[in-house]
Amino acid sequence: MIRTPKLCKALERLVTHCGAVDGRTRILKLVYLTDKAWHARHGEPYTEAHWFRWNHGPFAREVMSALEWMDGVEIVQRERSHSNGTLYTYLPGDRTRLSDVKLDPEFERLLLEAAKKWRDVPLQGLLKHVYADATFDSTVFGDPLLT
Repeated sequence: MIRTPKLCKALERLVTHCGAVDGRTRILKLVYLTDKAWHARHGEPYTEAHWFRWNHGPFAREVMSALEWMDGVEIVQRERSHSNGTLYTYLPGDRTRLSDVKLDPEFERLLLEAAKKWRDVPLQGLLKHVYADATFDSTVFGDPLLT
């Protein structure tokens, strides 16, 4: 089992709920916004992700590791070439190794609210929202977030 079961379950639930999530940046930001909302209420992130201010906003290596571990089982990653590089779409997989992992109902509600609000918003709108946060704005590249 991976060391980030709550994060994996959140990613699985997000993709299952949405049917598909376009883009690594979008999936990262949706989980970040949910962890941020949880942090505001409970003083710590819910998932095991360690968030940092990175090139394109909040980033957690754990998300990328979880997506890689889940690929082909809980989540199917589809790649396509684009003039700006490779674009990724995340689709629900056919199986799960996470049956025993349960999300806190409040976290799941926050996750699905973030998905509903931001799933179809153009990426620049989502990024503008994330970057507008005063706490995020007060950090520099490499600084930890949600600590």
